[in-house]
Amino acid sequence: MYNRSSFCRVKLYVLEYLLTYWHYEEIKNRRPFLCVDVDDTKRVYIINESGDKIISFVFDYNVRVKQEVGQNGNTLSFLSIKAKNYNCEITPKLVADAQSIIQTHSDREDNLMTYTMLDFEEEAYDDRTLRFVENLLYCEPGYIRYDNSTKGAKPYYHPQYHFDINYTNDATFKFGLPNIIDVNKFIDLVNSQEKRPTLICEWQREQPPLKSKRVKKKIMKKKK
Repeated sequence: MYNRSSFCRVKLYVLEYLLTYWHYEEIKNRRPFLCVDVDDTKRVYIINESGDKIISFVFDYNVRVKQEVGQNGNTLSFLSIKAKNYNCEITPKLVADAQSIIQTHSDREDNLMTYTMLDFEEEAYDDRTLRFVENLLYCEPGYIRYDNSTKGAKPYYHPQYHFDINYTNDATFKFGLPNIIDVNKFIDLVNSQEKRPTLICEWQREQPPLKSKRVKKKIMKKKK
């Protein structure tokens, strides 16, 4: 994931999955799997098959479980998903139209897609679809990825256990972690309702508090 269109495609896939394949069933401890937390962190968590990568980003939609009785008398459960920032029901057709727009115009971008670059004259889309795509392009992604990368690991520069913050090459940076974590620990770390961990950089522990004699002299003068 290196640009906005790639991120939009992943987010649209999550919406497509929830609207099309979700049947109010929870399968635990089976990877790869998708976790959507709509209560505490309001984020999506995607865990790969080996569990060494966890991708997370903001899920800015309101979700409700609805039920209806089918023709055979069974109760069917499905999701109602609405955008938070504007009154819009997310439907499979809306997602499909957005996927078509993103796919059609993704080749025109140079590591960044902006709404003004899109040309809709060739196909007719209603205002709701255009507003939905606009929100995809401009929303705050809040992208974080956990990596347990044995390949290419290098102390201090590429820690084996780390967070990658942001997804573009120009904006991303790493936070090293002391050990391996699972998705439950990941969720705790980004949950603002839990106690916040304090990041202590190793260079802060290793370097003396006052390295320059000139700085020490200035401090002594102020005390006098």
